[in-house]
Amino acid sequence: MRNSSKETVDSWLRRPELDPLRLVPSLLQLQHIPRDPLVQNQAIRYLDHVIFEQGNTSSTLHNLVVTFHISVPTTSSPEEDVKLLRFLSIAPVDPLTQKPYYDLDYALRLCKKTGRIQPCVHIYSKMGLFENSVDLALEKNDLELAKINADMPEDDIPLRKKLWLKIAKYVVQEKQDIKTSVFSFQT
Repeated sequence: MRNSSKETVDSWLRRPELDPLRLVPSLLQLQHIPRDPLVQNQAIRYLDHVIFEQGNTSSTLHNLVVTFHISVPTTSSPEEDVKLLRFLSIAPVDPLTQKPYYDLDYALRLCKKTGRIQPCVHIYSKMGLFENSVDLALEKNDLELAKINADMPEDDIPLRKKLWLKIAKYVVQEKQDIKTSVFSFQT
């Protein structure tokens, strides 16, 4: 696996009868190998196939994908947060609970530990913690992200108003721009 990971994954992809859970130890070998940022992570490639093409719902595999995405240093490529966010956004959800198969608390802890702000904000909103998502976005001076999250609780008008007031207060206090604050609150 270490020496020819692409070829190994290619062979696994040709054998859908393989149990992906039994391959986890081999996949974990790839986590700490220095890799070329221009080359796709083969463990993620395999797990994406198992999850999205084969419809595997194992929380172990879903959490492993999150782990692999987060273990890639953000300094290697600014696209790594985008890849993580993409997975967090499109990961299949349990039809009964409407929750993703990956553990939201686990993903949040890893994102916080590694300083992945946008994924943290996304996870907070998936958990229904809209105040936390807006607060974190504002704490990191990401006004646009805060605005997006303030609009998410569509059925809770009082909460939306509260979130927009936080944004208005932030704009007035931090940016010292009342005109923008009034405009932000109207949109």
